[in-house]
Amino acid sequence: MARLTCVALLLLALCASTALAAPPWSAPESVSSASLFVDNPDVVFTADGRAIATWRWSGAKPSATADAPGGWRLAVREPGALDFGPERTAPKFVTPLIPYGLDRLIALDTRQPGKDESRITLRARYGRSDGTFGRPRTISTYRPDVGTPSLAAPNGSVAAWIANGPRGRRVVRAALKRSGGRFSRPFTLRDRGRAHDVVAGAALGVLFVAWERGGVVEARVKLAGRRWGRVQRLGPSQPFATTFAVTGSGRRAYLAWVAQAAESAVLRVAALPAARSRFRRYQTIDTIEHQAPGDGNTVGLVPIPDRDALLAWSDWDGARWRVRATTTNPGRGADFDVQVDVSPAGQSSVLGDAAAAPLGTPVAGGTTMLVWSVLDAVGELGNHVQAAIRPPGGSFAPAEDVSDLDRARLPAVAFDSNGHRWTTLWSQRMGPDGPGVPLSQITTFARSSTRPG
Repeated sequence: MARLTCVALLLLALCASTALAAPPWSAPESVSSASLFVDNPDVVFTADGRAIATWRWSGAKPSATADAPGGWRLAVREPGALDFGPERTAPKFVTPLIPYGLDRLIALDTRQPGKDESRITLRARYGRSDGTFGRPRTISTYRPDVGTPSLAAPNGSVAAWIANGPRGRRVVRAALKRSGGRFSRPFTLRDRGRAHDVVAGAALGVLFVAWERGGVVEARVKLAGRRWGRVQRLGPSQPFATTFAVTGSGRRAYLAWVAQAAESAVLRVAALPAARSRFRRYQTIDTIEHQAPGDGNTVGLVPIPDRDALLAWSDWDGARWRVRATTTNPGRGADFDVQVDVSPAGQSSVLGDAAAAPLGTPVAGGTTMLVWSVLDAVGELGNHVQAAIRPPGGSFAPAEDVSDLDRARLPAVAFDSNGHRWTTLWSQRMGPDGPGVPLSQITTFARSSTRPG
């Protein structure tokens, strides 16, 4: 009898160990149909628990003189479901989708007005969590030059863009979202010199817009109920080569930027204290002694309680790319403190995205998830998707495999506050590839996986 009991206990232990060893991420599913390229994958959750996946697709040219087919598509996953529904055509987004309210979405798109190819119309696109979008609302028609328009999270309260001005100037323009969803008449935030990249951000009680001009990052701030403040010069950057990231954490805001030169880059961050109209002096986080990876220099900046933030980026260790992270030290105000390696040693990894769980769910508020691509043998493009989770105030857990097969890249991640789970979306090429393979046989998909919180 004792022997049978021991055998039973051994079997139970084996079953338990098997359960613990089970992968936390679900088996990947293809969200899209096949196309030649899938770029800009992104996923967001609305408060009603729906997941909305978006991506840009393109195909092979039907002839040497024809344009390549392409556009934007989206798919919706219902609350509690495991799989996304069928894909559908989406507006031509130029900003990520921003969820707000219970089931609302907002983004910006552009179109060419008439036959004048030198002008574009910037429009607000309002949608619902079922993936439907209403008629576009025009914000401005202008002559574009450089940079991509920006829309401030968490509710699209301010839109910013760069327009071609008189005498070769590149003018920073903006518009505020009013009640009812209409945007104000556009106004100018900076009309001197030549601005390049632009970003809009918000925190409780404050809006701001930042841009690069003449190798310097500048910004203007608007406190609730007040006018826009004067132009602030925040720190050095690189013309035409500045990547921004912003977040609001309570009443405090953070602005990070990577200034990419030919063979190196510098990561800096500046904080806007609560109820203040001027940014603090910037903090230099890292100098990256290498040219940017093939998939670009992504910066992840997410809020964590209380008024703090986590910053993640891709760093060059002298031989390989690695994913690093740092958080603000509550005892040192808004200063970022100890830096840690997140991706495993011995492999080349480039950050894809970062997300954090908010307060008010069974998952501890401030729990953070990073996702990245493990690069191919030549260290250029993503080949495999991994992730790591960090509890509030703790250390990152070991890396978890997310994707299957290979040639997986550009991962995005979001947290479902309703279902208490994480979802990733990435681009993955499947099937034949390489020199000599006809373009018609190359297939790329948007793929997804989900993990409990």
